[in-house]
Amino acid sequence: SWAHETQFFKSETQPQRMQSFAVPDSVPGFTKRRDVWVEAELASRMTLVSKEERWARDVLAIPHNGIRKELVGLYIMLESIYCRSLAISALELEDFFSWFDEFEAYLNEYFRFEDRMLFPLLKSWDVTVSRPYVIQGKSRAEMRLDLASLLTEVAKCSTLALDKHAKADMIDVLYKVGLEIPPLIMEYFRQQETFLPAQIEKQANTERIQVLRRCYWEYVRTCCNPAWTFHLTTRWISDPALLSSLENRFCEDKRPILKMLAKKRLRKEYKRVSQAHISPVQRYLLAVDVNADLPLAYLDY
Repeated sequence: SWAHETQFFKSETQPQRMQSFAVPDSVPGFTKRRDVWVEAELASRMTLVSKEERWARDVLAIPHNGIRKELVGLYIMLESIYCRSLAISALELEDFFSWFDEFEAYLNEYFRFEDRMLFPLLKSWDVTVSRPYVIQGKSRAEMRLDLASLLTEVAKCSTLALDKHAKADMIDVLYKVGLEIPPLIMEYFRQQETFLPAQIEKQANTERIQVLRRCYWEYVRTCCNPAWTFHLTTRWISDPALLSSLENRFCEDKRPILKMLAKKRLRKEYKRVSQAHISPVQRYLLAVDVNADLPLAYLDY
């Protein structure tokens, strides 16, 4: 049941569980995949970040959960493409590849945050930021290279989207490659989430806690598309008080008028995010059989 599944990320003491995404290619459809997808999406989600004692996780939990929300969207679109196959229109495929470009840009923005701000900051505090990746036997850099290769393969598929003769083969390749992306990202996150917070806490002091709480939002304010990144990062948050707190942190400015204008721009940008990035996923979802046994995580996208 849904209530049973949610205990995986509500637990305060038990280690987070993550189920394998290894599903045979010959088993298509929402219904047969739902147990794997839903449990993995929920089990790997970290506890909500509204509690002060979770400061060592916040810097990971907030952006990681934003990306996890996007992975749900990726699943929806890939499964919709696969289910409809040749019946899917060229315009719909164009919508997918535009959405995927935005997803990739958002993902790469997080990796730039790691490389340019988070890890240099932690290393300056003598925090150990990596360890051998026992499960996959790969370093963080190697996993990132594997991910970059998969993202490139998806980009190659976009060049065949308008070729009617190559459409069927393109959809098969897109589906296969696309489904390899989420488990790699989630394993990358899981390794960080189970290792880094304890390492950070070892070097903690009052000043560093405050710096760490601010650093992600300071980076987002200076990235290529600040408001867009903010909205994708916080879409998973349902607590109005927490969302308001993060909005204040993002729009931080000592001058009230500038803070007010920043909030106004932020809310205006949400309409564009909703129309350009969220609506295409919802259209893909509606295009599938309405009687399908869809996971609630999909219906809540």
